[in-house]
Formats: sequence, C-alpha cells, structure tokens
Amino acid sequence: MPTTTCLPREFTIRLKFLSDWHVGSGAGRPGEIDRLLVRDVDGLPYVPAKTLRGIWRDACERLALGLDDGKPGEWCRFVDYLFGSQPALGQRDPTGRHHDPEEVPVESALLVRPARMEGTLRQALLSNPALRSALSFVKPGVAIDPQSGTAREDFLRFEEMGRVGTLLEARCVLNVPDGVGEAASALLVAGLALVERLGGKRRRGAGRCAISLADGGALTPQAAADWLEANPHPPAWPHANGQAAVAPAASTSAEQTAADVWMELDLIIELRGPLAVSYRTLGNVVESLDYVPGTYLLPHVTAKLTRLGWDPRPAIARGELCVLPATL
Repeated sequence: MPTTTCLPREFTIRLKFLSDWHVGSGAGRPGEIDRLLVRDVDGLPYVPAKTLRGIWRDACERLALGLDDGKPGEWCRFVDYLFGSQPALGQRDPTGRHHDPEEVPVESALLVRPARMEGTLRQALLSNPALRSALSFVKPGVAIDPQSGTAREDFLRFEEMGRVGTLLEARCVLNVPDGVGEAASALLVAGLALVERLGGKRRRGAGRCAISLADGGALTPQAAADWLEANPHPPAWPHANGQAAVAPAASTSAEQTAADVWMELDLIIELRGPLAVSYRTLGNVVESLDYVPGTYLLPHVTAKLTRLGWDPRPAIARGELCVLPATL
C-alpha cells in the first residue's frame, strides 16, 4: 500500500501567479483607479488568508466529492474537520451536520496565514520605491453593449493588476489528532494541486496560479493521489460528534461556594494582521468597533480550556466564567 509523508505541524506553501492577477481591496481611488489591489501594511500586494483558505477549501471539497462517488459522505465530512464546519449554511449544508441549528460547530484544524512576499525579495522591494511600483499596473476596461457588441458609452474603467510571476508564501499550522495525519496531508496536498486560478476575473484569464509546498519533500501531489487511491475511506476523526473528551464538571456545594470568589486573568492578544469588527453598515460604509467583544473571544477561550481537559460550559451557563472585551 502506498505511504505518504505527513505534513509537519507548521509548514509553508508557495503561491506563484502564472498570469496577471487581481485580489481587490473593495475600494478605488476616485478619478484614477476603480479597483485597487489589496496591500499589506508595507504597501505590497498580498493574498488575504480568507481568499487563499477559501479557494483551497473549494478544491478539497471538489476532490472529496469525487472520492465520495458524487454524493456527500465521509470525505466531505473530513473536509469539515480540516477547515471547520459551516453553521451559516443551515439546511443547505451538504454534509447535513448543521441541519439541526443546535449542532455544535466543528473547529478548524488548519490555520492559514496571508500569502505575502518574503525574505530578501521583500527587503529589496521595501528599500526601492521604483521596484515596488513595478509590482502592479493599471489595466483599462470597458463594458460591452449586448445589443451592438460595441463599447458602451461612459463605461470606461481602470483596474489595478498584479504582474505575472509574483511569488508569495503563506505559513500554515495543522493540528490533527494522531492517526489522521496521513489522510489530512494527502487531501490537503492533492487539493493544492487542483487550484488553478485565484482572485477576480478568473474566467477572463486572470489569476492563473500554481500552489505547492515551499520545502518540497517526498509529499508530492502524485504521492498524495496514490495514497488517496489506495485508501478509499478516511480514518475516523476522534470525537466526531463535535464534543471533546473532557473531565466531567463537578457541581458540589463547595464549588458553588468557591464561585463567590472571583479570579481575574489577563488575556494578551497579538494581532498579526489588520482586524475589523463590524458594528453597522451605512450605505456602502462599514463602521467597525475599536475593541473586540467578549462574545467573539468566548468560543476560543472555551476551546482552549476544553483541550486542557476541563469543560467550562457549565461555569459559563452559571455566569461564573466571563470574558470581557479586549481593549488597548
């Protein structure tokens, strides 16, 4: 039976664009450019983690559906374990997991960072404004009148495009239980090989790309495909019902009495990228908060404590565990 090498817990993937590309910021420059590339804090174009993760998940879902013979099955649920389930789909969830709105979501086992320019290339670009400006160009475009087949009046637009050959790297972290590393690695690597385009205007030739492991190694797409062919069923994911194995929570009178004494612990959050917490939308402007609500942090605190072997949910229900907003 073919064997495959498991991905390390931390690894890097390399994204190379084989054509001009556009991953937009959703904004423009009035009177000059209608659609701008998204850029990092240093002004360099990059691919946000949600874009990269989304296209990676889509490829893995297509692969899993093929492994399940065209009907959502074990492999499709395995994708949920890797990328996290999608409770927002509700009745439209193809795996059926969230047809019940009270079903606990599955936490993602894969963490993907934004794809950025790294190393000596990044340093050279930051020290040379002229070289940095050559990373992109402005592409004109028009709208076509469906009746005449000619350019429509007053529909000239300008879009900023990244250049062919752009090389980006993204750091990833994979946390999987023992016994499922080979299956997770094979599915993820084979999924990367299926990604052919990324970003906007994909149907018009933009965004053609190739994604691979930065360090190469024995885990090639062919090795991953051979492993998947030889293993038609994914391994069982521990606690597949979404509930972790934790110590039972005691509810003795002594503990109830001790709950009257409050203990305060500081949680330090280090942002490694821009963060926007939406407050409200006014027209086409989204207002954001200047703090992170405690309700956003509570699921992460709960997951951390659960992995340590203690179930905090009874304490949360009794109001004995509270997470306050994160502020500067």
